[in-house]
Amino acid sequence: DINLLKLFAAQKTLHNFWLSDLIPLSDFTVGLLSKVPTLAEFIEEIPLSFHLSLVSKDNRGDTVIEQTAFIDTLTYSKFINASSYNASTVEKLLGSFKTLPKIASLDAINKVLSSKDKADLMKFARLFTQETSTDNFVNLLYPETSRYLLKEVAMIKPEIIENEAIDSVARTLRYFIGERKYHYADDIRNAREDSKDFEETIVKMLREGRLRLEQEKHIHLPNEDEIKELFQLANEDFYEVKTALVILALSFPTKKEKEVQNA
Repeated sequence: DINLLKLFAAQKTLHNFWLSDLIPLSDFTVGLLSKVPTLAEFIEEIPLSFHLSLVSKDNRGDTVIEQTAFIDTLTYSKFINASSYNASTVEKLLGSFKTLPKIASLDAINKVLSSKDKADLMKFARLFTQETSTDNFVNLLYPETSRYLLKEVAMIKPEIIENEAIDSVARTLRYFIGERKYHYADDIRNAREDSKDFEETIVKMLREGRLRLEQEKHIHLPNEDEIKELFQLANEDFYEVKTALVILALSFPTKKEKEVQNA
């Protein structure tokens, strides 16, 4: 049986597989599949559930089961199989023999894939940037990964994800994120629908953006029509719009965006 052969091949691969023992058992599956994408491909063909056990030795040398978990792997395999960028995103969080795993971000992406909640998605993107950036570089999500998460996980409509007004404001927000001024993104992320927090944060950001422009800083500012359209869209689909705005801002620009910026 060809599927049985694939399973044996995957099992052989796993003999040389290593993950930090600091990674929680609940996060193990997404880490495993990102490191062994052929296993993710196999799972999509034949859905599998994992029964995971974390074992250790006690003082007498006996094996003790500390934790167990039953994991439905299909959601994780779809995410990994959708794009090599998705696997690479998770791999950045796994750590190595020299670096510690990014546990908060791993917990967050695991929760996003399980809950499909928009607030969880924004939290993950923020943690990812926080935990994977260095002193010299602000790291962001791959655009391919952010769009997969927006469309396939958070189930946000394509017309919102691709909206030019949202993208225009996201470019401005991304500028401040690149300056490590995260408070605008955080305030938008935490804005409530029954308040003016969203609009007021955008206005404050644009005010500072205009000051930067006067100082001859290279910053994109949306035009008045784009701002009006953003606010109108937010009135209609508040959580979808603010989620798309935050996630796009916490992502690297697409190739198309770069071409527009360089034009």
